Amino acid sequence: KEFYAKIGASEGKNLSLSGDNVIIFGTSKAPAQLWRFVRQSDGSYEIINQKKGTILTVTDSKDASGTNVVISADKDAKGQRWFIYKSGSEYMLRPACSTTCVLDVAGNGTADMTNVQIYKNNNSDAQKFTISKVDNYFNAVSPADIGTNFYAKISSELGKNLSLSGDNVILYP
Repeated sequence: KEFYAKIGASEGKNLSLSGDNVIIFGTSKAPAQLWRFVRQSDGSYEIINQKKGTILTVTDSKDASGTNVVISADKDAKGQRWFIYKSGSEYMLRPACSTTCVLDVAGNGTADMTNVQIYKNNNSDAQKFTISKVDNYFNAVSPADIGTNFYAKISSELGKNLSLSGDNVILYP
């Protein structure tokens, strides 16, 4: 099973690229911010960047806090397999090469170009990410697990909302 997604960090930033280095950067529809998640037989995921077609990788599959995260060609390495864990409404990503480290925004940074690394799990905001499913053109797809009882405001691209008029659904300013 596979899907496309944006991986969001805090302050409206997404995982992105600077060359082959993984960073956070303001949200955009750039292919550098689109990731394809491909489930592996052990339950982990290969996370492939749409721009370069290469895999989210812990450098040298090293299991140590501060190890840099890059993208690289498929080496069938444990540093290229990621287990995803729910943490409240967000997710933590742990590489298969580690039992103690997770994906982490260096220094809990929020500025564009802040580096991404692995770091010992401390449950901080720097280690919690959103995974927003999209198609391969950044169009949102069905959200995961929104429950069965909820209210929603549905708006069109024209800035109008869906509303009821008797038994009819209409667009209303």
